[in-house]
Amino acid sequence: MVMIMMTSLPIRGFRGLFWFIGFLLITLLQPACAAPATYYFSSSVGSDWRTIDEARRPGTPWKSLDKSRSLVLGPGDRLALCEGDTWFSEQLFVVAMATWKAPAMVTSYRCHDNTSDDSRPRLLGSIRIWASNLHLRPWAKNPNVLIADMSSFLEPDTILQSPGIYVDNELFVKPRTPNLVNFDLKWGNGEEVLCGNEAVHVDDIGKRVVGGEQFKRMMYPTGLLQGAEAVIRKKLYRWTKGVVVEHRQDKVWYRSQDDVSSDCVYFQNKLEFLDSEGEAFYDVTSRLLYLYPRPGKPITTIDLVLRKHDAGVLIGLGTRNIVIERLIVEFSLIGIDVEATEQQDTLDTLASNSKLNSSVHNVTIRNCVITRGHTGIRHNVPRGVNVFERNVITWMTSGGIGGFKRLDAESGTPIFRAVGNQIHQIGYVSGWDRGIGIYAGEVYDNVVSHTGYTSIFCVYFYACKVARNVVWDYMLQLADGAAIYASLSAHGHGWKHIWDNVIVDGFGNWDTFINEWAYLDHKVHQQYIASQAIYLDHNTTQRFVVDNNTAINARGVAFRNNEVRYGDWTRNFCYTDSPDDYCFDLTIWNDTKDILVKENWFMSRERMLKFQVYGIREHGQIVTESPTWFQQNKLSDRNNTYCSSAPSMPTGSSASTLLFLLAPAVVSFSSSSSTSWAEGNIVGGNGKTYSLESYRKITEDATEVCSPSLREDMRLRLVHALAYVDGRKREWAALEKQLDEVMSKGKPPASFEKTKPALAEAPEQVLRKADLTVPSPPPPSSAKDDKEEKKTSDTKAILTGVLVGVFVSIAGIVGILVWYAYFSSEARGGNAGASGLGHVPRRASRDYSQDRHRSDSSRTDQGKPRRSREHEFEKDVEEEKETVAMQEEIAQAQESEEGTNIRPGGGIGTGGGGGGGGGGGGGGGGGGGQK
Repeated sequence: MVMIMMTSLPIRGFRGLFWFIGFLLITLLQPACAAPATYYFSSSVGSDWRTIDEARRPGTPWKSLDKSRSLVLGPGDRLALCEGDTWFSEQLFVVAMATWKAPAMVTSYRCHDNTSDDSRPRLLGSIRIWASNLHLRPWAKNPNVLIADMSSFLEPDTILQSPGIYVDNELFVKPRTPNLVNFDLKWGNGEEVLCGNEAVHVDDIGKRVVGGEQFKRMMYPTGLLQGAEAVIRKKLYRWTKGVVVEHRQDKVWYRSQDDVSSDCVYFQNKLEFLDSEGEAFYDVTSRLLYLYPRPGKPITTIDLVLRKHDAGVLIGLGTRNIVIERLIVEFSLIGIDVEATEQQDTLDTLASNSKLNSSVHNVTIRNCVITRGHTGIRHNVPRGVNVFERNVITWMTSGGIGGFKRLDAESGTPIFRAVGNQIHQIGYVSGWDRGIGIYAGEVYDNVVSHTGYTSIFCVYFYACKVARNVVWDYMLQLADGAAIYASLSAHGHGWKHIWDNVIVDGFGNWDTFINEWAYLDHKVHQQYIASQAIYLDHNTTQRFVVDNNTAINARGVAFRNNEVRYGDWTRNFCYTDSPDDYCFDLTIWNDTKDILVKENWFMSRERMLKFQVYGIREHGQIVTESPTWFQQNKLSDRNNTYCSSAPSMPTGSSASTLLFLLAPAVVSFSSSSSTSWAEGNIVGGNGKTYSLESYRKITEDATEVCSPSLREDMRLRLVHALAYVDGRKREWAALEKQLDEVMSKGKPPASFEKTKPALAEAPEQVLRKADLTVPSPPPPSSAKDDKEEKKTSDTKAILTGVLVGVFVSIAGIVGILVWYAYFSSEARGGNAGASGLGHVPRRASRDYSQDRHRSDSSRTDQGKPRRSREHEFEKDVEEEKETVAMQEEIAQAQESEEGTNIRPGGGIGTGGGGGGGGGGGGGGGGGGGQK
């Protein structure tokens, strides 16, 4: 058949046939020469003396993680760590040049018969010292403090990380004054800082601050604070640090380069301050460790985190398409980090379309447990599709999942997605960092609790999507944040879309902010605005939808619209049992006419709505019961429901119990304008609270007051929401107990399953079954099996060599024939070119691409302007799809041309979750912008 075709084809057909044969040979040669490989590591049975070929067999693994630095993983390659093994003070460094169809993987395998299916490799960034190997003696100055000589364990001049000392898995803080009051490290307290200090003055010594009354009551002797670290609360939502270079009675001087202020402060990291349980100090010079243990609790283990590696797992520059899964990472400054450079845009331009491009593309981190450090997962300069799913991240002093800096034009295009993670105890030491749970662009089905600051922080420049998350106990050490916070407009005119989230119990550490006039009007109303459930901030923020969220006891304001324009607040539910809390704070500019507030249920004890407008005073408007700006330019405030949350509500009397604040707000927020703020907002002028009847006359708002039956419906929704969150809390408590058992032992227990309650599952299966599974690793092999495997491998190698030789010979002959055919056609004057098939890239499916926008048939009464906005939103969605498709086509074309494919438009497997709750098993909060 082939001979007939060859004799009947013209010379151009012959040449096409030869090209086809050459392509076929390359296709056959590629798998023979570049089959995916797996490299095995075991700290218990491994050896670094083994060759790379031996390390590819599970029975002869490498021992040290440092061996990973010699590898560049290709498509389908795997780096497998033994389940149940532990590595101390080592870093796993990985670089991959794979494709999105065949990503490289870091995973686990079973090498011991006594390990369960839920066992994980453990990477500890610390050195662990058993107390039985130490001689602990009392300190002469304070017998409650124990001293240990560390010269047998630490080299001279060894520096510890911060955080760096853990006793029986509990972080011991640096010695400080004033002392840490809350020993359970739950949240900050006003007694833990010294406030009311005088303004900063610069002189020849440095930046001088004179202490206030609280400082003077401490009666510090001159020189005591010299050399200490000063931790200063900078504004309401940030901490800064300085070093005391001079101390004289009530005056301290900081270094001239320190970013300090006269705000609340505490001092730390001097041995003289060590006088409270839970504190520790390491003297680098003498190599002595000082510990103040918990009373009645014997010390078993001490983990010291050395300043050797910042990250437990580090993904190297230039990596493309990698999946990291099933690891436990503890006691590292950063659990899993991605290398980046601040000059990313310049490097990308110079290395355009080149494998030298240093960007890291398409990272997936899933089913990992990361605990006890500074930041869980950090990816500062993401490219392509980055997914962090079903991870457990706990006890971090800074952040859970974050990074994502805006360095160049490409920064706004990647997908940065967090799905089904359990994030808890983030920013739990007041002053060490803010404590942001998740800083990402797409946040679905996560469970987040106990965050020092904001639980879910929408990337400033990103078209965020935040849905079906559960949050409780947020804003534990700072103020002016929220469970969910979004600010500034999205890149490419995108929308910020927040829906179906359940939020319970905000705090807001107002004790340290008693003098902040902008956030506290306690002199008149005792009303604290320290915490919000959902907070949209800044007058440059536009295009948003906040729909069907539940906020319970936000302890400040449930939903806050601070100068934001062009968007919707629809079908949200607020409940508060505090007389000082508002359900809704609507602060806008006088020309704002494009905010829809519709079909919300507001259930408040007393204060319902705070309505402030910038600029109406400048236009001669005042707030009275005669026609005003609020009537002439009223917003689309329709079909909402106001209801009292008081224990009893006599029929027909609820209207008199609800209060509404209306105020012409001032433009300036500088400290010098605090008087005019008070005048315009509360104390004088025209801003004051009104009853519902007066509020309706001023605004012509016809919002109904709930009937007894509707009030019962709202209470039923409250009960269901609280029951749902209680279920998530029980699940997390059960999982946390299991994890604590794992962390307290050298190896995991025989199984997570033995004492597991019905709702608590393995980290990657919390709340739902994992929809992605890893192929089962081969069982451990015996020595005899290794010999047989080696013999078989050698035979295969010989046969492969013979086949390669034959194929190369055939390819040479084909090349000569092609060369001959080409020049023969040229000699005949032919100019026929080889025709090729055009490459038609396939669109990859995207999870969450069809995100809901609640502008459907339920809004038939919104009028023409609203329909226009819906059309614009849908147009943006279509443009986003087209952009993603175009990126995929470019990536597919690059793969066919260069052998490397970047997938900027589709996830490498994401997990979903049901209704408002997240799955389990992923620092720090974001860059740029207003805060």
